[in-house]
Parts: sequence; structure tokens; C-alpha cells
Amino acid sequence: MTINLKSRLFPLFLSIVLVVIAGCGDDNLPPEVEILTPEHNSSFQIGNTVIIEVEASDPDGTVAELELGIDGFVVSFKQSGSLVYEWNTVTATTGAHTITAIATDNDGLSGSQSIIVFINPR
Repeated sequence: MTINLKSRLFPLFLSIVLVVIAGCGDDNLPPEVEILTPEHNSSFQIGNTVIIEVEASDPDGTVAELELGIDGFVVSFKQSGSLVYEWNTVTATTGAHTITAIATDNDGLSGSQSIIVFINPR
């Protein structure tokens, strides 16, 4: 369909196109993830147990999966929005370690948060 810009129908045609385009957006939001403990840049002595607490929520749905990783390795997995993990650092190396929590919602979108903690020698 061709509409002449000088046509009286052009404003109506433009309004219809704008409504159709505006209505096509995906309003799904990703879940929000927060590592409650430990704090970013915290330090622990090797051999201590580090309590990792994670909360996740989805503003427009539900949290289907919550995954916790340390240095890229999955250490805990739940099908809910909260998780507590006790990390025994006896076998950890000294230095910086990355803790990452990834939440996936019921529509497949993911959100994540990462922090760094340090394991110090005794």
C-alpha cells in the first residue's frame, strides 16, 4: 500500500504503524541477583569456611534456576531464588577467587553478579 505524504490518510496510516511497532516490544525483564555475603574484596585465611548467601528475584515472573560458581566451576544449583553455600577453603589456592551467581527466570532470561574474594595463607 502506497500513501502519498500529502494525502489526508497519511496521519492515520502513520498512527497505525506507530501503534503496531510500539506494541511489538518484549517487556520481559531479567532476574536480579545479589550476593549478600561475603562482601566484594573480602579476605579469608586458607582453611576457613566462607558462607556464601545469594538472593535472586524476578520482577515479572519467577526464578527458575539459581547457579553458584567459584572460579568458573559450578558448586551449587537450586531451582529457587535463594541459596546458601559453605565453601571450605582447605583445598583453595591463595590469591583472588571469583564468585559468580547466575539466576535464570521462567522465560529463559538470565541475570548475574560476580565478586572477588581473597584467600590468604595462614
